[in-house]
Amino acid sequence: MFLIFNLLVISIPISLLVGEVKCNVDTTIFKEQGCYGIGMCLRGDRGEFIRAKTTWYKGIPQPKEVKARGLKETIKWI
Repeated sequence: MFLIFNLLVISIPISLLVGEVKCNVDTTIFKEQGCYGIGMCLRGDRGEFIRAKTTWYKGIPQPKEVKARGLKETIKWI
Protein backbone atom coordinates (compact mmCIF):
# COMPACT_ATOMS: atom_id res chain seq x y z
CA MET A 1 0.00 0.00 0.00
CA PHE A 2 1.37 3.44 -0.89
CA LEU A 3 0.26 7.03 -1.42
CA ILE A 4 0.49 8.79 -4.78
CA PHE A 5 -0.63 12.42 -5.04
CA ASN A 6 -3.06 11.99 -2.12
CA LEU A 7 -4.51 8.86 -3.75
CA LEU A 8 -4.27 5.64 -1.77
CA VAL A 9 -3.17 2.74 -3.97
CA ILE A 10 -3.59 -0.81 -2.71
CA SER A 11 -1.79 -3.48 -4.68
CA ILE A 12 -3.32 -6.95 -4.35
CA PRO A 13 -1.47 -9.82 -6.01
CA ILE A 14 -3.69 -12.20 -7.93
CA SER A 15 -3.18 -15.86 -8.65
CA LEU A 16 -3.96 -16.98 -12.17
CA LEU A 17 -5.33 -20.39 -13.02
CA VAL A 18 -3.25 -22.62 -15.28
CA GLY A 19 -3.52 -21.36 -18.84
CA GLU A 20 -4.74 -17.87 -17.91
CA VAL A 21 -2.87 -14.74 -18.93
CA LYS A 22 -2.56 -11.32 -17.34
CA CYS A 23 -2.40 -8.15 -19.41
CA ASN A 24 -0.96 -4.91 -18.04
CA VAL A 25 -1.75 -1.66 -19.85
CA ASP A 26 -0.04 1.66 -19.24
CA THR A 27 -0.42 5.03 -20.93
CA THR A 28 1.48 8.29 -20.89
CA ILE A 29 1.02 11.77 -22.31
CA PHE A 30 3.95 13.83 -23.59
CA LYS A 31 2.53 17.37 -23.68
CA GLU A 32 5.72 19.03 -24.93
CA GLN A 33 6.00 16.58 -27.84
CA GLY A 34 2.26 16.67 -28.57
CA CYS A 35 1.75 12.91 -28.41
CA TYR A 36 0.77 10.02 -26.15
CA GLY A 37 1.79 6.40 -25.86
CA ILE A 38 0.30 3.06 -24.91
CA GLY A 39 2.20 0.03 -23.63
CA MET A 40 0.79 -3.49 -23.25
CA CYS A 41 2.36 -6.63 -21.79
CA LEU A 42 1.01 -10.19 -21.61
CA ARG A 43 2.30 -12.62 -18.97
CA GLY A 44 1.38 -16.23 -18.36
CA ASP A 45 0.09 -17.94 -15.22
CA ARG A 46 3.66 -18.34 -13.88
CA GLY A 47 4.61 -14.74 -14.65
CA GLU A 48 6.46 -15.67 -17.84
CA PHE A 49 6.67 -13.04 -20.58
CA ILE A 50 4.48 -13.82 -23.60
CA ARG A 51 4.58 -10.64 -25.69
CA ALA A 52 4.43 -6.87 -25.49
CA LYS A 53 3.58 -3.92 -27.69
CA THR A 54 3.96 -0.15 -27.62
CA THR A 55 2.32 2.40 -29.87
CA TRP A 56 2.26 6.19 -30.19
CA TYR A 57 -0.32 8.71 -31.40
CA LYS A 58 -0.21 12.42 -32.18
CA GLY A 59 -2.41 14.75 -30.14
CA ILE A 60 -3.06 15.44 -26.48
CA PRO A 61 -6.50 14.11 -25.45
CA GLN A 62 -7.77 14.05 -21.88
CA PRO A 63 -6.11 11.41 -19.64
CA LYS A 64 -9.34 9.36 -19.40
CA GLU A 65 -9.54 9.25 -23.19
CA VAL A 66 -5.94 8.06 -23.42
CA LYS A 67 -6.62 5.26 -20.91
CA ALA A 68 -9.82 4.28 -22.76
CA ARG A 69 -7.92 4.12 -26.06
CA GLY A 70 -5.25 2.04 -24.35
CA LEU A 71 -7.84 -0.50 -23.23
CA LYS A 72 -9.49 -0.53 -26.68
CA GLU A 73 -6.16 -1.04 -28.49
CA THR A 74 -5.23 -3.80 -26.05
CA ILE A 75 -8.48 -5.68 -26.68
CA LYS A 76 -7.93 -5.41 -30.45
CA TRP A 77 -4.31 -6.57 -30.06
CA ILE A 78 -5.11 -9.64 -27.96
